[in-house]
Amino acid sequence: MIPADEQAESEATPDDTASEEVAPEANAPKIVHFDFYSPDQVPGIQEDMGKAGIKPNIITYSAMIKGYCRMGDIQTAFDILRRMKSEGNARPDEIMYNSLLDGCVRGNLVDEALKLVEEMQQEGVRPSNYTLSILVKLMNRSRNLDGEIGRASCRERV
Repeated sequence: MIPADEQAESEATPDDTASEEVAPEANAPKIVHFDFYSPDQVPGIQEDMGKAGIKPNIITYSAMIKGYCRMGDIQTAFDILRRMKSEGNARPDEIMYNSLLDGCVRGNLVDEALKLVEEMQQEGVRPSNYTLSILVKLMNRSRNLDGEIGRASCRERV
């Protein structure tokens, strides 16, 4: 049997025993990891990125919007969309709109969803089948399957 202190020493990984840190390349891309299973961590993402000098891109914005929508904070998600558009760092895509629409479904925000569909069409983003399934879910929950949202989206798809 190996004594506990020797056992811990023998189980050490190379990372545990390294005495000097390796500096990252100056031109290496900076990577930010998002844990979608912990949406409560989303508010700190922007702050951490700002401190690291990382400008958000479409993937970053989309991840933050999805996180806020999952937390039920749809208004902050819409704020991020507005900021992204005003900064001009990225252009909203179908995935981002789907996250926002899904947030509207979760919050039963029919009017916001209707405005979002109009904006989506103005931006030239075509709704996918997934988008349409979200809209059907929204109308079903609001008991308005014949509603304006379905007609507008179907017209756009044709």
